[in-house]
Amino acid sequence: MIDRALSIIAKLTIGKIYNINKFCYNDEHSIAFHSSSEEQIPFSTRNLGEEIDYTNPIDLRSRMKKEFLRDGESLFKYFVDGSRKTYKLTSIEYEKSIYPIIAGQVGVACCERNKRILKCKRLNRYNVIALPNIAIVSLIDDCKDKRTAIEYLRTQINNSSTLKKQNIVINKVLLYNQDLHLQKDIPYENLGISKIHEFMLDEEKRMINILVNDDGLRYVDNYLIKDGSIEYIDSKNGDFNDFSLLLNNYKRVIGVSKTFNPDFLKDNRKKTQASLIADLPLYHRTPSYKYESKRSKGAKGPVFFITWYIRIREKTYNHNPFDGIVKIEKVVPEDGENYLMDSEEIDMISANIINERLPTTYGIEDRWPNHLYPVHLTERLLKNTFISDDYFMNIF
Repeated sequence: MIDRALSIIAKLTIGKIYNINKFCYNDEHSIAFHSSSEEQIPFSTRNLGEEIDYTNPIDLRSRMKKEFLRDGESLFKYFVDGSRKTYKLTSIEYEKSIYPIIAGQVGVACCERNKRILKCKRLNRYNVIALPNIAIVSLIDDCKDKRTAIEYLRTQINNSSTLKKQNIVINKVLLYNQDLHLQKDIPYENLGISKIHEFMLDEEKRMINILVNDDGLRYVDNYLIKDGSIEYIDSKNGDFNDFSLLLNNYKRVIGVSKTFNPDFLKDNRKKTQASLIADLPLYHRTPSYKYESKRSKGAKGPVFFITWYIRIREKTYNHNPFDGIVKIEKVVPEDGENYLMDSEEIDMISANIINERLPTTYGIEDRWPNHLYPVHLTERLLKNTFISDDYFMNIF
């Protein structure tokens, strides 16, 4: 008889497996979970984040030309992207309650550009499984502590004949808190996906920590673009869970988001200013705004961010008013409450981001108006390392 991974989990954790069809969660489910599970706080146009008190959009066309001619090299040298795919493998019963077992493929990649040539600098890939906390209760009694129990379970899963035959390893067993289902009315599946997403974010922070401390990012004049937000959620898990302790790592890091909620930008009367973003002329940016994050606070106190928006493509072929606009985030150093960013630096960063808009990914993906090509290549490099969905699900 073939000892499959799910059978090993059920045997060791004293659970009952239900035979269901395995499936991959689509992007829409992931987006819905992501937006509903994170506390997001509006920020105000009155909290300016730069030295010049702008009231209108800033024209960057002349600055674009200046930056384009600077030795033929862009301001941005490194590009980091994290990605995940999640799967429901089965349902398992513990103490008459039914919980999902969620698996995930997780990766973080960094590409480095030298003299217009983009190459992979670092790439980390992980296969993970998320189980409810209750799954290891019986194992803790035998293994004496939680960490030993989790590692023992992971070792036994990796000893399954199907995983060994395919030379595939489960790198991490994650535990989600099933009690939040009743406490906060969060579906079990979202708790499992959230735990995998949290693991991916921690690995993104690990990648940037390595680039800063081992690869010398702190000593160069270039910047790093991280795909997506850098306003990380405060977490109790992971090696880099306290973002307030990592601020020095992010001095040369820019977060660029292709999608965002424009209604979080409010005026002094707390009314949305989404039209201010949608009406941005081509190659213009908004003034920058500073806000205190409610998600990234830690042992060193609150974390502040400066954010602004740039229109990198014209409106002609847009499907919605925010196509062609990207959101930029920059972490504020310590003493963030009194800090204002140099407007000249913001213009320099913005002009270089606009210059990264070509070539386009038109016809390759729907998000092409908001994509920067080096980020797209980094993302594609990473996703090409993922195993096919059917193959991955069937090894369990």
